[in-house]
Amino acid sequence: MIYIFNHVLIPHIEFWTQLKILPLNFMEQIMYSFFNTFKKKLKLSTSTPDAIFNDQLYNFRKIQDNQTQAKVTNILLQLNDQFLLEQILDDQGYLLSKRDIRAKFNLASHVTLKWYNSLINNLNNNTEALRLLNQAYGQQFDLAPLKSNPFIGTPVKRTNFNDVTFDLEHYNINSHIGNHMKIQRCEGCDNTTSFFSPSRPYHHQQPASYCNINVSFNNTAVLYTGTTSKGSNSRIIPVNLDTYNNVLSTILMQQQNIQSQSIDQFIGNDPCSSSLALTNNNNPLSSDPFFHNFELNAKSEELFIIQNHLKTYSSLTFYTDGSLINTNTSFVSMTAGFLVISDSNTITYSFTTTLENWPSSLRAEISAILYSLIVSSHNCYIDIFTDSQNTINMIETLSRRHFLTPRDFFKFFNNNIIWNNIHHLIHFKNLSIRFKKVKAHTDNAFNNHIDFLCKQTHSDSLPMLIIKNNFFNNLLYLPCWDNFLIERRLRTFIKYYNNCDNFLTFLSLPQNRKYVDIVDWKLTFNVFNNNGNISSTDFNQHKKKLFEYNMLVEQPPVLEKTKKQFYSLYSDAMCLLCHEELETFSHIWNCSYHDNFILRIYNKFKNYILDFILIQQSNIDIINLSVEFDALGFYTNLQSRLLDQFTFIDILKGFVPFVLCDFLNFHLSHSQLIELLLRTYDDIYDDCALLWQDRCTGFSYLKKFWSADLHNFAEYISAQI
Repeated sequence: MIYIFNHVLIPHIEFWTQLKILPLNFMEQIMYSFFNTFKKKLKLSTSTPDAIFNDQLYNFRKIQDNQTQAKVTNILLQLNDQFLLEQILDDQGYLLSKRDIRAKFNLASHVTLKWYNSLINNLNNNTEALRLLNQAYGQQFDLAPLKSNPFIGTPVKRTNFNDVTFDLEHYNINSHIGNHMKIQRCEGCDNTTSFFSPSRPYHHQQPASYCNINVSFNNTAVLYTGTTSKGSNSRIIPVNLDTYNNVLSTILMQQQNIQSQSIDQFIGNDPCSSSLALTNNNNPLSSDPFFHNFELNAKSEELFIIQNHLKTYSSLTFYTDGSLINTNTSFVSMTAGFLVISDSNTITYSFTTTLENWPSSLRAEISAILYSLIVSSHNCYIDIFTDSQNTINMIETLSRRHFLTPRDFFKFFNNNIIWNNIHHLIHFKNLSIRFKKVKAHTDNAFNNHIDFLCKQTHSDSLPMLIIKNNFFNNLLYLPCWDNFLIERRLRTFIKYYNNCDNFLTFLSLPQNRKYVDIVDWKLTFNVFNNNGNISSTDFNQHKKKLFEYNMLVEQPPVLEKTKKQFYSLYSDAMCLLCHEELETFSHIWNCSYHDNFILRIYNKFKNYILDFILIQQSNIDIINLSVEFDALGFYTNLQSRLLDQFTFIDILKGFVPFVLCDFLNFHLSHSQLIELLLRTYDDIYDDCALLWQDRCTGFSYLKKFWSADLHNFAEYISAQI
């Protein structure tokens, strides 16, 4: 059933929803129906919480999780995929002119771009320009698409505003400072429709012909209707900043004769701009384009100095290395660095830094190579010595690929942002790289030295080098989680997140709260999924796993659970064996009728473990070993009815406590520990199944004996109180 759900239903739903997003309530209805059917197959109560079906126990996928993985990945692929529309936009996101499109794609001048005007009408409906136009001229235009190559100018004299089109005296923008824009008459361009020659030129002007362009009213926005001041061969007009934010920015960004810097740098009311300018004034290095990609600190300045010294070199030699310590702890630390070796075989420069996020030894190695590429000059020949063969293989593959698509980017298993930066720098700088493998920790002095520096940097108090803007430009949108860039394969990361969320829900169930901090869950799930030496699945294995699952989640059909369905029959029923207490899950194993049986299972479990240890270490004192095992308290806690402590009943359920793992780790290797646990817990399940089978046989016999009248059967059970 799980196979059908995972490999038949889920793929069909995923294919069907490629262009759809299913609502949450619809997916919950599907999962609700599936869970109910699955519970019936497992003979569980329909009131059993769905969170019990953890993917580590029964491996099936939720539709909600699968849609999240698929849709987030697909949406990011679509956002970053540069199809036709992306290719005909400039860096600011504005539509290229016909002339620029022809130049970019090497199209002949006679090729008509019939789709261009339709695209403008569909993409650039500028409602703000329409409002200004209607307000200024008292018109009621209902469409005002703003062209991607707008013109700025003034209407010619005697313009008839009732016509569809009019002639515009075309101006070019010379500069734009603050809220003033300096413009000058155009003397001719590719868009000229007529020329105007003044009969009486100004005293400082030579006779000239100026450009007029015929434009339509419904494609015009009003920037300013007041007076202007005149300068040498130009006019200065004040600009309304509100209009600037909506319309003027489009015009300014499209003019090709702008001599000033980007408009955004001249807006003085932006507090961010002021603070940035103040910071930049404190450090003269910060104005260099190099710091556009880095957070300004001592490490970025150190790297900048090295790059400046190496910018005239046509060939360079690097030794790179990385270091990772305290893996899988909260004190994990990662460093990377490189040495620059001169032709005379001496160290000229060295650089090391700590790294943050996504710790791995491979990340440290490739970060060191990334830093060496950053400081290398264009068209440089580079020799890189490294002890990471995996890094060499991957970068050699990247260097042979001329471009990376968004789909390629999201297929990197780890460190995709670093790989993309490396690929971009190799091709953008036209670097020729030759790798040489160095055997780690040998007599190579340079490799040993950079290894020593990287290890020493773990205690470095200086701030780390932080890349705040990536070098590549093939991706516009990058996925983040909690303000951290996701540098793993996106679908794998989302799947891992969903699994963690589902596991936390599983731990929060009332029957699992006791075990949250005292159980080794990885080993517990390994024990549960153990099929012994049987590789095929049959009904016996299914029944055994079903019993293991019922034990683990406390779901065997004891009388107290049966009462929920047949309360009228078993309302006053007590344990069929001792007739003293209610038959709950815990009582089945604590019942005085089973004391000898439980003691026998415990001794068998204990002796099996001690014998296995003695086989591996024959010189151990068996008496002391037995005392140490009893001191773990599994059986004594059970005798004392300390059910809030970990008892032997919890071992019968299939949980593997940390105290048992610590005891075994002291005497056995990890592989021996796993082998022992799989064997012993498999035997425990068989013994528990026999006990439960005897109980069910007795219950079935009594029920059959009273089959003529179920009410008499219920009265018999109640009479045993």
